[in-house]
Amino acid sequence: MVKIDKLDKYFNKGRSNENHVLKEVSLEMEEKGLVCILGESGSGKTTLLNTIGGLDTFRSGTITVDDVVLKKYEQKKVERLRNQKFGYIFQNYYLLQDYTVAYNVKLALNVFDLTEEQKDERVDYVLEALGMARYKKKRVSQLSGGQQQRVSIARALVKSPDIILADEPTGNLDEENTLNTMSILKSISKECLVILVSHEKAIAKFFADRIIEIRDGEIVKDYANDAKGAYQKMDDANIYLKDMERQEIDDEFINLSLYREMPDPEEMPEQEKGKLHINLAWKDGKLYIQTEDDVELMLTGEESGCVMLDANRPKLDQSQAEEITYDLPKMKAGRSMGLPAKEIWKLACENIRMLGKKHRFIVGILLATSVLLVIALADYMMQHNFDQEDVVTQDSHYVTVQLEAIEGDQDMLNQQLKKYYQETLTSKIQYNALQQGTLNIGYNGFRQLKRVNAKINDFSAVDYSVLKEEDLVCGRLPKNRKEMVIDKWLLSTFQKSGNVVASLYNNEESLLGLKVMTTISNLQIEIVGVSDTKEPTVYVSPYVAFCMNYGDKKIMTDEELRETYPDEYGDVKLTGNQILVDEDKYKDYEFQARWSSGEMITDQAEETLNLDKCKIVGKCPLDSGAEYVLPKERCEEIRMRYVLDAKQFQVYTDDVEGTIKYFKKHGEDYRKYFKVKAQSNAQLQIDKYLEEQKESGLNAGYIVTIAVAVLSLIMIYFTIKSNAMARSEELTVYRLIGIAPGSILKAYMLEMMMMTAYTCIPAILITSGVIKFISSIPSLQIYLLFPWWMAALLIVAMFVVNMIVSVLPVRKILHTPPAQLVQ
Repeated sequence: MVKIDKLDKYFNKGRSNENHVLKEVSLEMEEKGLVCILGESGSGKTTLLNTIGGLDTFRSGTITVDDVVLKKYEQKKVERLRNQKFGYIFQNYYLLQDYTVAYNVKLALNVFDLTEEQKDERVDYVLEALGMARYKKKRVSQLSGGQQQRVSIARALVKSPDIILADEPTGNLDEENTLNTMSILKSISKECLVILVSHEKAIAKFFADRIIEIRDGEIVKDYANDAKGAYQKMDDANIYLKDMERQEIDDEFINLSLYREMPDPEEMPEQEKGKLHINLAWKDGKLYIQTEDDVELMLTGEESGCVMLDANRPKLDQSQAEEITYDLPKMKAGRSMGLPAKEIWKLACENIRMLGKKHRFIVGILLATSVLLVIALADYMMQHNFDQEDVVTQDSHYVTVQLEAIEGDQDMLNQQLKKYYQETLTSKIQYNALQQGTLNIGYNGFRQLKRVNAKINDFSAVDYSVLKEEDLVCGRLPKNRKEMVIDKWLLSTFQKSGNVVASLYNNEESLLGLKVMTTISNLQIEIVGVSDTKEPTVYVSPYVAFCMNYGDKKIMTDEELRETYPDEYGDVKLTGNQILVDEDKYKDYEFQARWSSGEMITDQAEETLNLDKCKIVGKCPLDSGAEYVLPKERCEEIRMRYVLDAKQFQVYTDDVEGTIKYFKKHGEDYRKYFKVKAQSNAQLQIDKYLEEQKESGLNAGYIVTIAVAVLSLIMIYFTIKSNAMARSEELTVYRLIGIAPGSILKAYMLEMMMMTAYTCIPAILITSGVIKFISSIPSLQIYLLFPWWMAALLIVAMFVVNMIVSVLPVRKILHTPPAQLVQ
């Protein structure tokens, strides 16, 4: 059932050419029957039909189709209703000209869950019924207008819809096909509702069950039609003699019959009034005809297309009309009406073909844009997404604490400093003096390189006790002060230095067993392991770390001495002010012959180590790297004394932020004497680098690249739009027959995906490969960074952006009501 209540519609509302095309139209139609809407051109009959069928919008009122109520044009709701309920026959066919008859008809079946065989059966049936079976495989463009109209009718009938909307379905058909088509529609109307728009009253009177007459957007008549009698065919091609008046001349020379129609004299043309003046002459076996009247002479026969028949004009009565049967079972729509994958692919390929020279233009744009974007992003990545190995030189676990003295009494300041240290530097805190060491590395594999050394700078020294077994890439943990673990970070920066020695250490294992020398304290330490803590760090004894920077304070605890030389010094344990000195110093003190109570006493150690009088009780080996061996508490006094004098130190922690707050909070009570400054130098280095890059801003290259990219997108947009407009007729056909917009958009997205795939992907990959190759040659001094994940991200971005740009111009067309596309 279709019910319309106060349906109101305007064209160009509020403009000078405003047209109130439907004026609160109300009517109700049953589930079955053939309803004919009659009216002159411009009366609003086609607009009413389009609005009922969901092809056009309306201003107010309601449309009810079975249990679906429409109070406004809602595209998704209307699309679903159209596909499930309606079949359309258009006056102007709206067929896909480059496709076959069968494809155009089968397209309407995409909304049903049918196999290809089932679809073919229905298509064959409807084409046979309309006399179009032999044209099944022909392209629509090869058919005549009448044949195309029958294909349009077949497309509507093949669905066996609940409601058929037919706009002048017989306007382009000859009389025989008109009657055949109307008979089929009449037969179908016994099972469904057929709403027919026509201006032919004779057709309406003979076939319609109900006639609605419309004028100026208003229904002026609505009545049931009792179709009786016969329909007289109006075939003007032939002359039916028994329908005409006859006059006869019969003599011995000629038998002449003159036939003429006898219409109302008032309706007769001027030339048919009065007598005819005709001269007939028979000579040499030929008939000569002469007339002085202004009339046209015609010869009948099959060649002329006009035949005289001694019969009455044929008529079609109701019984004959009902002899034509049409029976296709109804189906239930099971999905949205989309294009099959094969046709989406075909449509995408056709779109590319239709681009012509524009295709080469788009390809050139995509190639140039891809190359420029790769170069610009590589430069941006180099400056902003930096490699920390190139920026950070200190372990990120270290917090540097500096105490900035306030002017005042020095003794009081020292007292307050000691008090602050006692509060903060507890036994749980791992601290050390500030460091700035260098490691010298040589290579003994080649005689020519014996005197060639390379340096590793910019690193932190951390107590090896924090290192775990799982942190190691290769080797083992240090066991004493003569062993160390180096992080692979430093190997990487070492290799980047370009030094000939560095190039010989090409993997982590090559460092194992290597003995390096510290520059200030000349300590020789063996690398026994390589870690992967992602820090610029060497892991050593805390006193080796202290000695790396302060050569005059090469100290070692008696505990370290026992660990390093368990056989020779396993029993040594120092107490109080007892010390050991290296063998060279021991000899010096011997020559001085300064003895007391059987022990050597020196005050030189006091000056060097800031200790009270020390008692030298023995000597330590030279290769230990230490000049003095002291009890652990004495070594801590030395480190603390240095920290006190320097007013700065470093703390190793896993909680950097918490540690910074800890030292600052404790410093609040000492604001009168000094200001506490705690920070992560590693983070400061990163922040400084980022700030410098931020200040550099956008350079001209970035601006040009962005401008080119934006301009490219604009040009692609208008190129795609131009192509879509060129194919607007095809898009209109898809929308009129209910193909889902998403299905059509897929074709345009696939089109752009194809072009992006064979332009952007090769351009990005090749350009990134060239960048990597150039950047690997130090002598060129061209440094760009474009990692694989950025290439992948750029490819994805190009696909996404290009697809969005490709559907924008088409989306507007697809979301316009179908009837407005026709207008």
